Amino acid sequence: MSTRKKQEQACTIITDLPLQNDIAVTRQKGPMKPNTAWDFIEKYIDMYINIIKDPTSSHTLYLLLHEQLNPVNNQRPLTKVACQEGEQMLSLLLLDYWQTSQPDAAAIASRLTTSALIALAEHPSFVRLALGMGPEAPIPEPVWDTIRNFVLTSLKTYHP
Repeated sequence: MSTRKKQEQACTIITDLPLQNDIAVTRQKGPMKPNTAWDFIEKYIDMYINIIKDPTSSHTLYLLLHEQLNPVNNQRPLTKVACQEGEQMLSLLLLDYWQTSQPDAAAIASRLTTSALIALAEHPSFVRLALGMGPEAPIPEPVWDTIRNFVLTSLKTYHP
């Protein structure tokens, strides 16, 4: 597969276009209610966790890491998509959920959430070793549930 094709595929995985479209359609109907925003936040977190859990998506995360270390002509198209599309999506949803007009707080929460999930994907052995598992052992489903619950509880209980 060509690098360009991998980049296109990675951008699609990162931004989950159906989720973006659902959010856009909802926004066209008027201001988003907090419970609707929360439903989309859960879908966003689930999207990232599913990317991390899926071994066929590992090339997407590798491309993100590789792009940071070796940009071509100082360009980082995957990072741009991940940050501008994905993280902005989460930031706006957080503003709707929290019912606040503090975009800096939402941007920080979005960046920390997304970067924590990406770091987990880049270094899954850290979780395995912390749990006394072998470096290549599959991460059990209850661990993924704990990760999901921790992230969502953090976002739900923080109010700027």
